[in-house]
Amino acid sequence: MKKLCTALILCLVSIMAQGQLELIGAYTSCGHQFQIYATDPQNGNFIVLINTNGAQLAIESENLAHFKDTLLLVREKYVEWKETAEENNISEIKKEFPYTFPKMLVGWWTKSEELVVAEDIYFTPIFYVHEGKCSMAINNDVTSPKNETKRIVWLLCSVEEFDKILSYLDAETINRLYQARNLLK
Repeated sequence: MKKLCTALILCLVSIMAQGQLELIGAYTSCGHQFQIYATDPQNGNFIVLINTNGAQLAIESENLAHFKDTLLLVREKYVEWKETAEENNISEIKKEFPYTFPKMLVGWWTKSEELVVAEDIYFTPIFYVHEGKCSMAINNDVTSPKNETKRIVWLLCSVEEFDKILSYLDAETINRLYQARNLLK
């Protein structure tokens, strides 16, 4: 298992360094534009990279369906809690969602342009209401094996933002995208 994780990290480092990614979509997060990329499916295996504020969440194809299902559950709970917050005029609250995303890799570039990757990271998102505005947030410090620490922030502030990301997290769509791209070569 350790050899597989090491191989995935080396693959991720190589991919990010060489730009071997295909843009599969873009999304807006609380007014800021971000991208989602995927690696070329090799034997059905690929990695999806979701750009966040200064980092990338890397989801392996074997965990993609679980990640998408968890994000869908978080979306449903977000809708429920948002309605409750609005009905009760709640302007400030912080509450953990009862779901945890499957393990992922988290990568970021240091100021010295070194790629840092932390593996087997699990996030439990938080529901925030601040000044009456609702959001889903991942707001955690992540430490790499080299003791590099990065604050990971990923916000979604509307049902439309959830839906946009969910629309890209599909293995068949990613495979079709690469097949079409390879036909054009």
